[in-house]
Amino acid sequence: MKYLLLGKERFLKQEFIQDLRKKIFPSGDSGFNQISYTAKKDSVGAFFDFCRTAPFLSEKRLAIFWDIDKLSAADKERFLTEWNGAFPASAEIVVCSDESGARKDTLLQGISEKTKALTFHVPFDKDIPGWVATAAKKREKSLDRSTANLLVDRIGKDLALVDAAIEQLSIFVSPKTAITSADVEALLGKSAEQDVFELMDYLIDKNTTAALSQLRRLMEEGVRGPEILAVLALQADKLKKGLVLLNDGAGAERIGAELRVHSFFLDKFMKQLRRLSAEKVSHFSRKMLDADQAIKTGRRDEASALEFLVISEALTN
Repeated sequence: MKYLLLGKERFLKQEFIQDLRKKIFPSGDSGFNQISYTAKKDSVGAFFDFCRTAPFLSEKRLAIFWDIDKLSAADKERFLTEWNGAFPASAEIVVCSDESGARKDTLLQGISEKTKALTFHVPFDKDIPGWVATAAKKREKSLDRSTANLLVDRIGKDLALVDAAIEQLSIFVSPKTAITSADVEALLGKSAEQDVFELMDYLIDKNTTAALSQLRRLMEEGVRGPEILAVLALQADKLKKGLVLLNDGAGAERIGAELRVHSFFLDKFMKQLRRLSAEKVSHFSRKMLDADQAIKTGRRDEASALEFLVISEALTN
């Protein structure tokens, strides 16, 4: 069987190849019957010689050719000529390209005519939690959508890194079968965005003690005053814009999409919006500007400027 793997998502291609390898070599030992070639390092001739050589103590051989797009014009022509030749039934061949489709490239179009073409892209944002849940299920673990969103918030959308984190979490929670948001936070720590949401909640609740404790913890962990102010300012700006959208009758889904509020935090964000007014948010923004100027001019050090901001309970005055 021949496969043409299209698209830029290399990790998903590697997953496909790994699953294919398990089917071809169920014992897990491919011996001398599997080799990966790359356009920069290996010759087209060596690749096809391997494909047409009889397997050693096995029924199949697996040959993988990465980065075919990087071949020279002459090598592309040779590759297509060799591709159109005969192959033994024992040859399993995988060719990988970063292109999203085969129609516009003569070589890829020629390859796709005699193979099964598959496309691998990073999942859309709405589909990533499902992908995370599937990756966890492979390890006999489960997690809900909010936990999947939190994990992606910590790691980002690099699927290889997310998959590695799921592997670590699976080991971390064993013998439990469920991965929770608390597990993600325990292993990967809280995000700056979550810390800011909590700090905002404390300010709205007039819980000065908790707000100061949160602030001091952040600074003890090495977060600088200007960084905290920058994230707070971004949050205040989102709240200000969110209030406008809310007053215009926008729902949570539209507000989250337009302001790029992560789905994990959207419920908390909407609760904050419903408890605030534009005047309070504007007052808080002015207080943050005062704190920033106090730090820059040396009137206050970072810690005292931020503590004064918190003690003033700017959001509730």
